Amino acid sequence: MKSVRVLATAVAALTVAASVARANTYYVAASGGTDGTGGGTFATPFATIAKAVSTAVDGDTIYLRGGTYAIKESEIAQRKGIYAYVIPLDKSGEDGGAGAQ
Repeated sequence: MKSVRVLATAVAALTVAASVARANTYYVAASGGTDGTGGGTFATPFATIAKAVSTAVDGDTIYLRGGTYAIKESEIAQRKGIYAYVIPLDKSGEDGGAGAQ
């Protein structure tokens, strides 16, 4: 019985480690980034927040490097009264989650 418990614990630990290993980190740079060929890495960051958000999945991390991010009219996702929702941040932050509803 003890060996079964140890095996179950080892499988659970490997499952957690595997889910953490899948999380990606993306970078966005206001200047010097590109959405076309940039992979979202520190060396080749994305140019827009929208590209990073559309690429990321639950559990991933997006870092915004310093600078001023100009948002185009076409990037506005929704308007409510005087507010403009530029980029819907709807990822759960937890690996494998369903995102915000």
